[in-house]
Amino acid sequence: MLVESMFIIVGMQKRPANNNILPLIKPNLTNADITIEFLQENYKIIASIIEQYGDIYLPIFIRIHKEVEQRKEYKSFKEIALQVAVNDSK
Repeated sequence: MLVESMFIIVGMQKRPANNNILPLIKPNLTNADITIEFLQENYKIIASIIEQYGDIYLPIFIRIHKEVEQRKEYKSFKEIALQVAVNDSK
């Protein structure tokens, strides 16, 4: 079931028996749905899909990887900014 949900998440459907590429569909997700936890969970799933179906899905993995790293960096900078603000007000 988890892998099936990933097909929806990354905009793919199950591979037809006679086709090597999974067709793309438009997922119904909003920005609020895309949390760092959501990305990290799907990061693992897309890695399994690459292992099973091949490098054609590597760009999706790269995109998720970059987004996770970007969000971690953003969160880190925000925490630093808040610490500076607290220390500055003392």
